Amino acid sequence: MASIRSLMLPTFVALSVACGRKNPDPAYLDLGAFDSGKQLRDTLAQRFPPGSRVSGVWEAMQRNGFYCGERGVDKPALIPEGRPNLECWNSNRRSFSDHRVWLVWFPFDTTTRVTSGVFAGYLGEENRRR
Repeated sequence: MASIRSLMLPTFVALSVACGRKNPDPAYLDLGAFDSGKQLRDTLAQRFPPGSRVSGVWEAMQRNGFYCGERGVDKPALIPEGRPNLECWNSNRRSFSDHRVWLVWFPFDTTTRVTSGVFAGYLGEENRRR
């Protein structure tokens, strides 16, 4: 009985430390803190200014829980997709009824593989009440 009690305290301490820790990545994006696509875009523009490598942007966005993919890169497409860009998406729930799907895209040059800007928003943002 004493051995079980002696194990309970270290187990409780270890679990409380592990569960109470914040994300150690200083570049972590808390999507719940953003009210508009403009706020997210401004934050991402500071972190990834034009001229950032696509591979670095892709990796950083995935570390923040985004799913990413390249669009408009393949030349023999039947329907032209427009300018090549890195598209990333993620979703979060702000409240029980408020679910947002965030879209972020980084246009880039296919020869140098560097970004030329950043755009962001969430689905339905243009129709929300102000």
